[in-house]
Amino acid sequence: ATNMDSTIIGATTPAAGTFTALTATGTTTITTLDANGGNIDGTIIGATTAAAGTFTDLVATNMDSTIIGATTPAAGTFTALTATGTTTITTLDANGGNIDGTIIGATTAAAGTFTDLVATNMDST
Repeated sequence: ATNMDSTIIGATTPAAGTFTALTATGTTTITTLDANGGNIDGTIIGATTAAAGTFTDLVATNMDSTIIGATTPAAGTFTALTATGTTTITTLDANGGNIDGTIIGATTAAAGTFTDLVATNMDST
């Protein structure tokens, strides 16, 4: 094999090339990229021009001030969800946990169905 240090391939006439391994340093512009494996580490995707992304799994470390579904509402699945301030949930199906320190029906009264009702103070109107 011949050493091609400092040789520009395709400087006058661009041509295709096939490489077993390609290492680039500095700023490298690739107009079209089809990456079928490996990792993209420490890189902001869409920093200059935002575009859609499709992911099988998305793991985010910090999403401060991010509104999911701000333009187009979409479903999301979360392991844990913490909300502060006023949060409006149009339909809620809570299958566990507690609702503490909350007045139910404070603005608009509705029926309630309970297996057990324990009341400290019940006023009748």
